[in-house]
Amino acid sequence: MKRLFCVLTGIALFALTSAVLADDHGHISAVPPQEALKRLQDGNARFVQGQAQHPNGETGRAKETAEHGQHPFATVLACSDSRCPVEIVFDQGIGDIFAIKVAGNVSGKSQLGSIEYGVAHTGTALIVVLGHTQCGAVTAACTGGGHEGSIESLVKSIEPAVRKVEKKSGKTGKDAVEDSVRANVFVQIQSLFAGSEILRKAVREKKAAVIGAVYDITTGKVEFLGEHPNTADLISADPKEKKPDQKQADKEDAEKTKTEKKIPAGQKIYAVEDIVRVFVQVESKVSNDGSKQELDFEIACQVVSVRDNGNLFIEGTQSVHIGGQKPRFVYVSGFVHPNDIDPGNTIESAYVSRLEVREVEEPKAKQPPLFAKETSAVPPAVNAAQPSVRASRPGSFRTFQQRKGTFMGQ
Repeated sequence: MKRLFCVLTGIALFALTSAVLADDHGHISAVPPQEALKRLQDGNARFVQGQAQHPNGETGRAKETAEHGQHPFATVLACSDSRCPVEIVFDQGIGDIFAIKVAGNVSGKSQLGSIEYGVAHTGTALIVVLGHTQCGAVTAACTGGGHEGSIESLVKSIEPAVRKVEKKSGKTGKDAVEDSVRANVFVQIQSLFAGSEILRKAVREKKAAVIGAVYDITTGKVEFLGEHPNTADLISADPKEKKPDQKQADKEDAEKTKTEKKIPAGQKIYAVEDIVRVFVQVESKVSNDGSKQELDFEIACQVVSVRDNGNLFIEGTQSVHIGGQKPRFVYVSGFVHPNDIDPGNTIESAYVSRLEVREVEEPKAKQPPLFAKETSAVPPAVNAAQPSVRASRPGSFRTFQQRKGTFMGQ
């Protein structure tokens, strides 16, 4: 009887233990947030001190996780920057961290879905949004860059953090980068909560915690920033569908933002549709004899948008006479700083960042005034053969090659 009692007791204890360790999906329960945080802190301390243990890095661990599944103790949303290897920074190994990497550590739908999977299916109870110093995506958002292709969507996700820093500290451009890195961590945490009831519920029920951190790529040290200061409000309830009148107000605010002059004190003020004349200097290489000619001309550009840091995006198209040949229409665009524009509203192309110069087809009739004026290039005597053009800027040369009648950047 005594033996039977011991057996039954053992079975009961095993069942109780299994219930505690298993989550709703049958996986081993999450390591508590505080314990997970300590593992990350201890691992980073070893990494910084040059005493990394490189745990769980052997092929045996790979086989184990392949056969028995993954049970990471933390989810980390980090930047794609190659200088931020998550497992190495925290001195962890295979199956330890559920890592999600994207430029600027932004929280789009794909990243949010991955985090929800980490919480709901792998059992991680600690979610870390990890920014890093000298972040290229944040730098682009601060300095008016990152408009190529789909990169722009990343930059737009970071811009709210930049605006917060500019408003609070008055810093702009590169001076705002490091503060914006920290601000961006909390902006992305806020975005995660706004988009995920799974995450809000897990934090409300104290089954998970979401914290921010910043990795210093020079020292290797991770600074843990803690929870978002407004976590209680962010997780309190599901965001309600905006009422029609609120949607209209948001639309009006967005339209107002497009034309609003958001330029720090002391800077020249320009608005959308203002005209800035750009003095363009290009080098023309005549194809038949290889000789080169410097061509100088002005082109009227219109202010298309005013960024929060004061930079202007300008573009314009007008006809340019090159030698005795038929006028050719040239498109110019780029970013300029208001203080680089002289009192006559002109600026040299050397001060235009992300300068683009290319030939385009003749615009249709009734174009805005900025297309109207024709300018003769200097010198007037240029071989009529199609030239290739290089926009010349100090320290940075951009080559344009004639291809099917259009100057294409190499």
